[in-house]
Amino acid sequence: MKRIGRYTAVLAAIVAGLLTMTGCDDEERISYGKLPSAARAFIETYFPAESCTYAERDRADGRREYKAVLSNGTEIEFDAAGQWTEVDCKFSLLPAGIAPERIVSDLA
Repeated sequence: MKRIGRYTAVLAAIVAGLLTMTGCDDEERISYGKLPSAARAFIETYFPAESCTYAERDRADGRREYKAVLSNGTEIEFDAAGQWTEVDCKFSLLPAGIAPERIVSDLA
């Protein structure tokens, strides 16, 4: 009888662990066409020579967020409406026009 109790406890722990691991992954790989239209317009405007190699939709804290990785290594994060929240140009310069004019003038 003790063995059945132990096996049941171990099996319950394994099942709980598997359910927890699958429940935490709210990231979903999507196609470029499923990005919000504002996000696609941003990419096509500021990175016309690059293609999107990876896109994902994430549900963080009940909010939808998107991430796109371009062929030159640039990573861009967008909010649910498709407005950029972060641009990381790893191997190139930030294209002109992305940074607000106030910041550009302060840096100059």
